[in-house]
Amino acid sequence: MTKLQTNKADFHKLDRLLQQRKWRESDRETKELMLKICNREKEGWLLQDDYEYFPSEELRIIDELWTKYSNGHFGLSVQKKIWIDCGGSLGIRNDEVYEKFGDIVGWRRRGDWLTEPASEYIYRLDAPQGHLPDLTHLWHLFYRL
Repeated sequence: MTKLQTNKADFHKLDRLLQQRKWRESDRETKELMLKICNREKEGWLLQDDYEYFPSEELRIIDELWTKYSNGHFGLSVQKKIWIDCGGSLGIRNDEVYEKFGDIVGWRRRGDWLTEPASEYIYRLDAPQGHLPDLTHLWHLFYRL
């Protein structure tokens, strides 16, 4: 059973949204939780260091919830496997690998990155495997899973 409360965040809302398969709202809630955990709510974005040093316990909870409710279709561990299959190394940015990864998970179309995730991302289970959650600098997170 996944722990839904830590001293840094409460994951009950994310659990409920994912259970209801509200993928867009779950993606948004994931980002809000990550901002809260890193104390970056006021800024509204995470820095590279925030990703690099993101707490492992909270990261595992986010991943477990996404993979559980999507039956292994979405989640950070799913993305991690795709990253490695693309030739990526854990914790290291590689633009060539990132582009290949983006093509596979559907973050790129016809060689271009999606520019308006709210309208272009696919918030359904028929999205490519690993499509959600949509996080930037994710390669920093994989070695923590």
